[in-house]
Amino acid sequence: MTDNFDAALKDLGFESFHGKNFFDFALQREDHSTIGVSLFRDQAAGVLRISACTSNTLPACVSSRFFTVFANAALEPLRGGIGVGQPENNEHLCVYFCLPMGNYQSGYSVLVLEKLIEQVEIWDELLPFAGK
Repeated sequence: MTDNFDAALKDLGFESFHGKNFFDFALQREDHSTIGVSLFRDQAAGVLRISACTSNTLPACVSSRFFTVFANAALEPLRGGIGVGQPENNEHLCVYFCLPMGNYQSGYSVLVLEKLIEQVEIWDELLPFAGK
């Protein structure tokens, strides 16, 4: 299964984990803002945990409408989907997915990352209006 972790990382254009469990990188947007991406190799669970953070920050107070959308999205991992949350001591939202490595198919990590980036884009569009 270790080979699957390295294969997933190589599909993303990077070398192997080299004995580490974390791998971080940034993607630069056309507007020069960045999306921080983190990969965690969870060998015990047999999953690659992929997360990406928004550029925009979450306001201190959010509307009930925004909170409802956020809460529903936070439950998506229970349905096999992409989750969203706010990491401790962080003002940004984080979207994440746990990619099973047992039967990893080439290129799947790229597809997952593309979906995460799409979700980051959506949340970044919503965040400026979260308090309204």
